[in-house]
Amino acid sequence: MPVGLHEMAHALELENMIENEEYQFFPTQVQQRWKQLAPYYIESIKRGETDFFREYAATNVREFFAVAVEYFFENSAEFQRQHLELYEVLVSLLNQNPLRLAA
Repeated sequence: MPVGLHEMAHALELENMIENEEYQFFPTQVQQRWKQLAPYYIESIKRGETDFFREYAATNVREFFAVAVEYFFENSAEFQRQHLELYEVLVSLLNQNPLRLAA
């Protein structure tokens, strides 16, 4: 597991909640879409309907975010292929697209 990416994701989520000059830097509408999608994916993992994410991602929404960020950077092409909408939400949340960097 890419521990650095995983922990960075937790830090980003926490920083987004701290009321300071950078409070809520995740776009609100995109963050709302993430909050709608995450429970669906967590349940999908628990039911064994997807094997893309490891089981730990189904622990809770925070762990799902952290695992999704890992896969977003480490396995971008497959992530985009299998879970396009979720991939695009992360592109918007993180203001990054690893597939553009690889080209």
